[in-house]
Amino acid sequence: MYEEEALSEPKRLMIFIISPVRNISDSEKIILTDIVKRAELEGHSVYWPLRNTDQTDNIGYAICRQNIKAMESCDEVWIWWNPESEGSVFDLGVLLCLKEYLHIPVKLLNQPIATKGKSFSNIILRLTGYI
Repeated sequence: MYEEEALSEPKRLMIFIISPVRNISDSEKIILTDIVKRAELEGHSVYWPLRNTDQTDNIGYAICRQNIKAMESCDEVWIWWNPESEGSVFDLGVLLCLKEYLHIPVKLLNQPIATKGKSFSNIILRLTGYI
């Protein structure tokens, strides 16, 4: 049994990354591009809206639908939190809804700052077990 486990390949994941798209900073883009490349080199599939979602929709509805569909089929959600990103707030709402029945694991790629009151940063920290 132990030999079989040692010989089995690691699980390949479908990962959805929540991150800024429209107003992503140059430094965020460099860091996230590296994270995506490393995950894919490990054999995982990564859906990164900056790269994989057709952003030409002038209203945004089709963009939201594409992200919902991708998140529904993922094994994990990784979050690079930037509280200024409106799209990330939407994607976080989708994650909250899906997590209730799909129990999707969530991984933080950066560290949101906890606040004293209600905030999306606190929600993310709660989702990932930090508070």
